[in-house]
Amino acid sequence: MALTYEIKTEKGLSFVSVTGYEGSVRVLFVPEYMEARGGCEASGGINEPGDKDNAGAGSEDDGNGPLIPIGEINNRAFASRDDIESVTLTDKVKRLRPYAFHNCHHLHYMKLTDSVVDYYDGAIRQCQELQEIDITFNQIGSFRLLKEIIGDSDAMIPVLIHFPVDEEHLKVDEVLDKLPERVLRREEIGNPDGSISRRTMVTAALTFPSYADNYEEDTFSRAFHEHIEGSGYNTRQLVTRTEIDFSGYDRQFQRFTYDEPASAVNAAFGRLMYPWRLSDDYREQYREYLRSHSPEILPRLIQGQKAPRFGHEGELIWIPQDSRRTDERIRFLVEEELISEEAIAPALEASSREGAVITSAMLMDYQNRNFRSGAAGKMATGPETFEL
Repeated sequence: MALTYEIKTEKGLSFVSVTGYEGSVRVLFVPEYMEARGGCEASGGINEPGDKDNAGAGSEDDGNGPLIPIGEINNRAFASRDDIESVTLTDKVKRLRPYAFHNCHHLHYMKLTDSVVDYYDGAIRQCQELQEIDITFNQIGSFRLLKEIIGDSDAMIPVLIHFPVDEEHLKVDEVLDKLPERVLRREEIGNPDGSISRRTMVTAALTFPSYADNYEEDTFSRAFHEHIEGSGYNTRQLVTRTEIDFSGYDRQFQRFTYDEPASAVNAAFGRLMYPWRLSDDYREQYREYLRSHSPEILPRLIQGQKAPRFGHEGELIWIPQDSRRTDERIRFLVEEELISEEAIAPALEASSREGAVITSAMLMDYQNRNFRSGAAGKMATGPETFEL
């Protein structure tokens, strides 16, 4: 079981075009290079030891053939697969051909970089269970790939983006040292000439809600008028090839809350946990939303991947997360004191049902610290008194 591919040549340079995968694969890693083994079409690859669900291709030359960079994912290479849950592409991949991952029913996570210079229609369209697309940008002021991805689908799209910033030209109110560690990373990168450069990388999390493009018939004028429902379309217009309007995104949040509450929850967590260019006023709107809706949010978080994603009519009602991201969000609610007293009982019940012992202990400690003897929804104040 391995990746299948063909070797192509353009402008005198050879590269590998991945055409699919033989067998079952849950965690798909497409490496930088493939070892050519004769002929213009071949297959090759290795599985991780002891785990048939994790797969990738070797990048070490074992002497059987030259190493050729993997430059593209071909048309419909992984379309309509039920097994793939996670995809990682290296920065050697330059093209995602049409419908490369189209309709992968259980694709949850995708990781790629802005080395993808040709993103074709439908590459990840109809992937209904996406929980996060992780994109690393290597050039300052270049968000072309993000714009193409979110413009390719009218479904909800959640992204985690990493991009470089120029510290010398930041605005006065952009103080990097006040950002959480998860947001800011200073790193050294090697240049082709052997020198070392330093750069500052920032991380932000955004959720683009779904929208519907409908048409109304005007019989009198014999015309059709376009009518767009949902905030997803306007939110997508806030991303250009060179910048992202974060303030404009935050202004759209109130529309999220009644257009698609599931996206609102995801957006609130993303903006608070990765608060790049987040003003105090908008920070408070996100905090208040999570706090007031914590009785519904916490039990679903505790359910993890088992929480239902769609309602009876196919509408998006929740964006499930894996255990690591779920734990991060629950701890974030606790640390930021964004859990109301009304949320404790249903959360403890869900924890008991799911066998989440650590979460139960954390919530009981939170309850003891914040709601020992206060009235509903209020924290206790002053010293405790006893009557004998």
